[in-house]
Order: sequence, then C-alpha cells, then structure tokens
Amino acid sequence: MSESHDNSSTETNPLPQQKSYLDQTVLQLPSPFFNTTIHTTDLAATVAEAQVDPASTQNKQYLEFNDIDKLDEFKQKTLLSKTFGPSLFTSLDAHLNQESSDQDLDTIEEELVRFKVRFKLGSGAFGNVFGAHDRDLNRNVALKQFKGEKTNALIACRNELRFVGRLEHPSIPPVYQASRTHDGTPYIVMKQVEGESLEHIITLLQNGDPQAHAKYTFRYRAQLITQLLRVVIQAHQSEVLHRDIKPENIKLGLQDELYLLDWGIAEDFAIAQANPIFCGTPLYMSPEQARGEALGPQSDIYSIGAVAYEFMTLCKSAPKAQTFEDFIASLQTHKPKPTFRIFHATQRYIPPEYNQAIMTAIEPSIEQRYASAQEMLSCFEAILNGDFDIVCSRTLIKKLTHLLNNWLSHSLKNTLILYVSIILFIIGLLALGGWLSRLV
Repeated sequence: MSESHDNSSTETNPLPQQKSYLDQTVLQLPSPFFNTTIHTTDLAATVAEAQVDPASTQNKQYLEFNDIDKLDEFKQKTLLSKTFGPSLFTSLDAHLNQESSDQDLDTIEEELVRFKVRFKLGSGAFGNVFGAHDRDLNRNVALKQFKGEKTNALIACRNELRFVGRLEHPSIPPVYQASRTHDGTPYIVMKQVEGESLEHIITLLQNGDPQAHAKYTFRYRAQLITQLLRVVIQAHQSEVLHRDIKPENIKLGLQDELYLLDWGIAEDFAIAQANPIFCGTPLYMSPEQARGEALGPQSDIYSIGAVAYEFMTLCKSAPKAQTFEDFIASLQTHKPKPTFRIFHATQRYIPPEYNQAIMTAIEPSIEQRYASAQEMLSCFEAILNGDFDIVCSRTLIKKLTHLLNNWLSHSLKNTLILYVSIILFIIGLLALGGWLSRLV
C-alpha cells in the first residue's frame, strides 16, 4: 500500500501532486526478496548503506512496511546495526506481516452488505483482493481493499483507477465500482478473472506436469506472449508504463484469454521520464529500472522478455546473487544463457528460432532492445508464420516444410502439380527398377 509524507496536499485534489506521489514508500523483501514488488524513492540508498556486510543477508525473513513511520524505524535500526540480521527481521515480521483472517472477511462483508465475500484471492503491497458475489447483479466479482492509512489508501486507489479506466482493453479487467467502507477504507469492485496465473502454470511445467506440457506447447506459449504484447502495445499507445510485468500479474482465463493485472505502480510516460523512482519486481525489472533512472517503453519490453524467457525455458533470466546490491550490479551487464541451450527433462530443448526474439528483449543495453512492443510482436508473429532465420538443421527443415505448405495452400493447381510430380516420380522409380532387373 503506497504511503505519502504529505497527506494534507491530497485532501482537496482528486489526484495527488507529483511530489506527494513520488514520496510514497512501499517496501517488501520476502525470501527470496527479488520476487516481489518494491516501490520506494529511497530503497536503493537504504539497502546500499545497510548491506555493508554481505554475510548478514543470508537469513532474511519476510518484511513489509505499511507506513512511513515503520520504514523510518527500520532505516534507523539497520543503519545503526549495518545489518539485515535475523533478529531484526524476526521481530518486525511478527509485527508487520499479518494475513487477513476469517474475522477480516466478516468485517468486510458487514460493511459491504451488497457483496458476499467468499475467499481471499491474493494480497500484495497495495492491498488484499477477495473473491465476492454481487447479490444485486448475481455475479462473481473481485473486491480489492486498499490497506494502510486512509488518505494514502485513497491515493493508491485513485492511482490504479485512473489507468485501468483509461486503458479499455479486453485483457485488462474493468472496474465496476469504486467506493469506501464505513470506516473510510477505499475499495474497488472489478471483474473476477476465473483461471490460473502464469506463475502457477510455469510451476506446473517446471514440475513436469504431463497435462500442462501437452496443452502449453512451445507454439502455444509463443501465441500467449503475443497476447501479452498486444495489451502492452495498447498501454504504450496511451503513454502508460505498467512497470511490474511478471508471471504473478498475468492470468489466463477459462478460455485461455490473457489478462494483465495490477496497475498499481503504472505511470504516465512523461512522469516516468521526468521523475524516476525505484519500483518494480527485481527478478523482472530492466537494468535502468533497477538503477532508478527514467523509464521508457523498453523497460516494459525487458520485463516481457524476462517473462517470455521463463515461460519458454522454465528458468529465470535474472542473475543469481546473495545480496540485493550484488543483484543490481550484476543485472547491469547480465546476459542469460541462450534459450536453445537450456535443457528440461520433460520438454527437452526449446526450438532455436525463438532464441533471438527473446534475447533481444532482455539485452542490458536499451539501444540493443526492441524499439517498441510492436516490433517485438512482429518478430514473434513472423516466427509463428514460419518466417525466421535458418540457424541449424531443425530450422532448415521447419522452414522448408512451412514454405511447401504455403505453396500448396495458394491454389489447387499447386496441389495437383505436387501430386502429379509424386506419381511420375514413383512411376519413374518403378520403370528404373524394371530396367535394372532386365540387365541382371
């Protein structure tokens, strides 16, 4: 949940002033802490100062800050002790990491009489999401309750609403209603997406689930990546960066329609350029995002590339590191192993034609990445249509087969020519065989 130093400035303004927005601070460091959303202006400096002793980072506990006072308290303690030691994390873990209980669900339902809260769908840095039933319209919905201090919770709610509302796309679940509970806690009611997250699907594939591998062929995975690219293209055309594209925020519906969720730290191009902050999920963020620099479309493209790499190879593209500062440093020049060299016991090696399409997206240098999500989409569509470079015997056979299929599909005449040619070839072989037998 995002927090603000300056609450008074947001009372009369429907959207927070930029300085107030940039001062929001959210920090999550689970173990491994690289796989969760971070949103803060001063996290990088705090981590760099605190992690003087790398050995002290080996026993991390889950940590989440819900307001500025707790973060300041954490900074003071870590800067004095110069460590992320287990004793500090254990004590803060008990105080800060509180999951929603059955009592929480009952409280929400009492305040929202219209909605029957059924179960918890998930939680994150900005709030808790519940599956609920709309009694008035007799439909299932997702209810997102923003947590934290009331004024700042309202800011976070409005921040997500302005992007979801602006981006009308089938792959972005629409918001049905936005309001507050009796105690002032803001919430939004959205379309509930039935299905599984891409994170869960990747886990099934990693575990060698035969049904998952039968369904999610390499070609089908590439098609799903094109779906993701299309929704990002729509966002970029509206000059919006998502800034937190990862498997956890991607969901596949019952008909395998793809949804891109959680626009909580999305931002306008202009603001992301003029007022850079450190935010995102380390395992999927671009090098420039990790440096806290100004961001453009290529940052989202890098995140898509990291997702595509993991979806195809079932391995993460990010470097391995023991400390956060080492991870950020390694990310600046890291190039993962080519996709066609990664072996998995169930799926073996992935088709080599996808390698360049994915590796271009996760180039450390912005200049060497795709210039736009549309360019990356065109590359994947070309591969799916059989238009790719020949890099080995497998790609040669695939390309020749595709060319032959295209030639045959153009007209009935081409098909007849092929059949006649095959018949004549067989007749020729038979005639040659008879002639050779007479010679013997």
